[in-house]
Amino acid sequence: MRHTILALPLAALVALAACSDSSSSSNNGTGGTTGAKVSQGVVTARTTSAVTVNGQNFATTSSTTVRIDDNPSSADQLQPGMVVKVNVDDHGNATSIDSKAELRGRVDDNGSTTINVGGQLVRVDDSTHFDDNGGQAGKPVGTQVRVHGFPDDKGGLRASRVERDRSSVFEFEIHGFASGLSASGFTLTVSKASGAPTFTVQYGTGVSAPAGLAEGSFVEVKSASQPAGGTIVASSVKLDDNRLGEQGEAEIEGFVTSGTSASFVIDGVTVTTTSSTKWVGGGPADLIPGVKVEAEGHLDSSGNLAATKVSFRDGYRLQGAAGPSPATGTSGTFTVVGRTVQVTDATEFDDGLTLANLGTENVQVRGYPAADGKGLVALRIKCGTGGGGGGGGGTSRCNSSRTFVQAPVTSASDPTIVMFGFTVNTAGASLQDRNGAPMTRSDFFAFLNANANSVVKARASSAVTNDAFTSDEVELEDDH
Repeated sequence: MRHTILALPLAALVALAACSDSSSSSNNGTGGTTGAKVSQGVVTARTTSAVTVNGQNFATTSSTTVRIDDNPSSADQLQPGMVVKVNVDDHGNATSIDSKAELRGRVDDNGSTTINVGGQLVRVDDSTHFDDNGGQAGKPVGTQVRVHGFPDDKGGLRASRVERDRSSVFEFEIHGFASGLSASGFTLTVSKASGAPTFTVQYGTGVSAPAGLAEGSFVEVKSASQPAGGTIVASSVKLDDNRLGEQGEAEIEGFVTSGTSASFVIDGVTVTTTSSTKWVGGGPADLIPGVKVEAEGHLDSSGNLAATKVSFRDGYRLQGAAGPSPATGTSGTFTVVGRTVQVTDATEFDDGLTLANLGTENVQVRGYPAADGKGLVALRIKCGTGGGGGGGGGTSRCNSSRTFVQAPVTSASDPTIVMFGFTVNTAGASLQDRNGAPMTRSDFFAFLNANANSVVKARASSAVTNDAFTSDEVELEDDH
C-alpha cells in the first residue's frame, strides 16, 4: 500500500513514536501514570488482578466496583466476550466495570451462522465466545440465552458472547431507540443501521412511560413474555443512557453501522474525525459500514467522540490461493495460507467471487481473528492483487499469484517477526516505511519495538510451511 504522505527522517520518526501517547502501551495496570478515561469493548482476557479490554490491561482491586446486568458482582465473574464499560483512573486502575447483555430471551431459530431471539437476528461466527463446549449447537430452539455483542450495519447483532440465562424466571430484554411516543407505548428500533428491526412496545398493566422519555431516547425494555408478531408487552421500561460517559477521554470498539470516515456511528455513538486523526491498520478510504474499529479520543458535551485515533480491528489481511473445495452457499469455510477463513452472510464478495467459484483462486481476505486467535472471520473477499499469473489452477478469474500476511506484530527480534501466529524470516527482505521508502534494519526493528502491535504487511517469497515463511518485502501499514 502506498500513501502520499511526507515521511519524517527515520530517527525522528522512531523517537517520536517512542514517546507517543499510544494508549495500547501506556495503560498496563502496573501503576504508571496515565489519564482518567472510559473504555468500552469486549473482554478478551481476565486474571485475578486485571481485565483486558481494547488491548489494554486495567488493574482490578478490592475497591473496583463491578456490576453485571445492574447486579453487584465481582471481577472474577467477568468472562471473555462480555461487552463492558470500564472507568479508569489516572493510574490505569479500573474504578468501575459495568457489563450488560444486549439481548435476553429464548432462541426461536438456530441457523448455520445465526440465531433468532424474539425477532432479533444475532450473527454468530468464529470470534463468538460461548459458555460451554457445545457452541452454537448447544443453544437449540427454546434455550434461554443472554447475548453480548454489537449492532452491525445490516440491522442485526454481531455476538461476542452467547451464554445460557440461568434465571429461574423468564424475562425478555432488549435495548433500542424509542420513537412514535403515545400514551400506550412507542416504536423501538434496535439500532440506527439500515434494516434494523422495529418492535411495537405496549405498556403492560401498571407500566407507564419513564420520566424524561423523548423521541430518540435509548431505552431498556423488559417483558415477561417473548415478543409476538413484533409486539412487546412491557413489564418495565427505563431510560438506558448509552453514552460512554461525561466529557473526557474515551475509547470504544464495535462495527460501523453508518456514516463515512468524517463522521460515523459505532454502537449508537457518533465518532468524528479530522485531518489530524491517526489511522491504524487502514486509512479513511477503508472506513465503510460493516468494518470493525476502535476509536479513541475526547467526548464532547453531547456524548460524541472526537477521535484522535481510529484502529481497524478488521485490519488483518491474508492473500494466497484459496484452499480446495470451499463450501457453497452463503456460509462456510475455506483456507488461505493455512488459516481457516469463516464466511458468513455478512461477508462481502467483490470481483464476481462467490464461495461456489473460489476454486483455488488467489484471493485477498480482510477480517478479524476468530476466538482461537488463529482463524479469520471474513468481512470482505476479493481477487488478490499484484504478481500476475493466475490463481494456481482455478478459473483464472483472479490474475495474481502473490501471497502475503498483514497483521499486528506481536514480537520482533531481528531478523524475525511474529504476526498472527506466523513466524516471518526477514533476513533477505527489503524493509519499508508506510510510504514505501526504504528503512534500515535497525530503524525498522526499533520502530516495531517502540510501537506495540504495529501493523505490517509481509510478502512471502517461499511456501508457508508450519506457520513460517521467508519474506522478500515487509512494509509498515501503521500510522496513516
